[in-house]
Amino acid sequence: MIENKDTNPSKIIYKYFGIERISFFSEKMIRYTQPGDLNDPFECNPNITTLSSTAERHEFVNLELPSIIQSEYFRLTPEQKAKISLKDFTEILNKKITESHLANIENQLTPDLKRIAYDTFSRKIGVLCLSEAKNSLLMWAHYAQNHKGFVVGLDTEHPHFHQKKNETDEFRHLRKVLYSSERPSKSLKSTSPEDMLLTKSSDWSYEKEWRIFRALSESEQKIVQPNFDIHLFSIQPECIAEVLIGARATADTIQSIKNVIRSDSSLNHVSVKQAFLHDQKFELEFATLAPS
Repeated sequence: MIENKDTNPSKIIYKYFGIERISFFSEKMIRYTQPGDLNDPFECNPNITTLSSTAERHEFVNLELPSIIQSEYFRLTPEQKAKISLKDFTEILNKKITESHLANIENQLTPDLKRIAYDTFSRKIGVLCLSEAKNSLLMWAHYAQNHKGFVVGLDTEHPHFHQKKNETDEFRHLRKVLYSSERPSKSLKSTSPEDMLLTKSSDWSYEKEWRIFRALSESEQKIVQPNFDIHLFSIQPECIAEVLIGARATADTIQSIKNVIRSDSSLNHVSVKQAFLHDQKFELEFATLAPS
């Protein structure tokens, strides 16, 4: 069962940060993280059972292979064609390329191709993870340094979040994560971009996540690290709508965030709020902070 099929994000969407990332406001650079460096080992890792299903192999042998054989025959030189007719050429290849033969080849290749596909996605593709939720107690704990960090609200109507090049482009625009109780398990040919990039366990559904993918080769800054390099992309100040400071943030953290925002004229439009604990419920409330 798959949950969350809505395609339109809310007006404001959120990115959680620890206090070490206060430099975000001055640098205006944001990390796109390799799936292999995220906290879910199932990221971009569906169960690819084989390269193609039995039905797909049957379709290939009976519908696609004949035209391929014919095309290959007509690529032969005149001297080669004089030695063998199209009929004999077709019969020889049909005997060699059977459904069972293809299945045996695929069984040998599938483990290596699964590893190559995962390594490619986990190291060459970057993902920006965002959330519809600004008041998730768990996310404040996990991603904002136990409520000591901050959350940045981003304006999803800004063109920065809508840069796909065509209708089939999987990159450079907001994509909603799908939550499922079952891991995608299909042939490689049947595995969709949603299966590969956007499907997560229902255990993560509280994150209400949206994503943007980019090729890390396009990053504007790279910080070399032992395992996964840090790839940074610029973000326009107009994308930033608000900042929410954690309920456990220190006075120094609060003042540092206020100072860096108020000293930058390009961020004058940004509202700054702080989280407070609700008196009667296990919820967070937010109050606007004075500029000083």
